[in-house]
Amino acid sequence: KDYLTSPPDELCSTVTPWGLTFSSWPGVARPLDDAVYKAVPGSSLAVAHSLNSAIEAVSCLEEGVLLASERSALLYGSIMYLDWEDAMDSSKLAAWTATMFKEVEHQPAKVIIIRNHGAMTVAPTIGEAFVTMCRLSRACAIQQQLLSTRERFRILSNDALEAAALRLRQEDPAVHVREWKAARRWLGLSEHGDLPALPRTSFAG
Repeated sequence: KDYLTSPPDELCSTVTPWGLTFSSWPGVARPLDDAVYKAVPGSSLAVAHSLNSAIEAVSCLEEGVLLASERSALLYGSIMYLDWEDAMDSSKLAAWTATMFKEVEHQPAKVIIIRNHGAMTVAPTIGEAFVTMCRLSRACAIQQQLLSTRERFRILSNDALEAAALRLRQEDPAVHVREWKAARRWLGLSEHGDLPALPRTSFAG
């Protein structure tokens, strides 16, 4: 009934594996996290929660996330939207998570855009949740850049996005496996001073 979580008094940049704590108080500090864990069956589940500026900005847009580039195709068919007010209502939240996850149950990784707040990614493994969040961060950053040009831009068709998503998910090894491995290798090298610091979003680029 417990789950591992980052401590509330730590910044993302200072969280370490040995600093993770077991939460036995579901629904108190992290009501949305708890609702997700209850809604998705299975013994293995990871949730990533991000409030970076690009994702937070796009969460405030009425149109939501635009999948404009091929690299964003991994997110196709997996994005859900939750109003911030509903996230704070435990009864609405439970019903919403149960309904929405059924609608995208065929997708291994899921993205929840919390309106006017940020986003969560839900996946069977930490690596997939992490890589999905990196892809989302990149997609939101590109969307901001495109909108800032005030020029017309192209959006990939649903057929093209679906085909690209299927290819990325079926590659052997899958894209999230490769990128998670690369991210962990980079982290190990950088901790030993063997690499210069890189932006976190570069993992998906």
